[in-house]
Amino acid sequence: MNLPASLLECLLRENALVLEFSAALDSETQALVDRTAFQQLPALTQQKESLALQLAALSDHRDLLLGQMGLAGGHDGTEHAAARDPQLAEAWQTLLANAAVARERNTRNSALVEVSLRYTQQSLDALRELGGLANAGTYDAQGRGRHGTYGGKSIVAA
Repeated sequence: MNLPASLLECLLRENALVLEFSAALDSETQALVDRTAFQQLPALTQQKESLALQLAALSDHRDLLLGQMGLAGGHDGTEHAAARDPQLAEAWQTLLANAAVARERNTRNSALVEVSLRYTQQSLDALRELGGLANAGTYDAQGRGRHGTYGGKSIVAA
């Protein structure tokens, strides 16, 4: 078995998956920005999870190949292998660059989710204040309107 060729193939497959992951992140961004596309998020989450599992498996395979070459696993071992072979170096640098883009897109989506959650919480707080329920929950432990009141007054004639 030609270990450098196998490692090159692994790096190329990892890069293809990272590009696919980045595309999934772009689709997720669109779904987060376009609130009418919200229903797409569960499928996009499943796709990202599947890609992440595939990437983890390829990373493990890369570590196995590096070990067979007498190198440490992970980033350091791949750096050493890339220093020995220009083709590996090019594939490794491409993978690192594309992984950095994916990381930035993931950070962007995380910020979008955080902003959306904050907006939703502020909207709920405003609605509670309008209803006079700023410090009260909407329902009691039995699932009934808290104390049968609305705005401090009973809504049921006694």
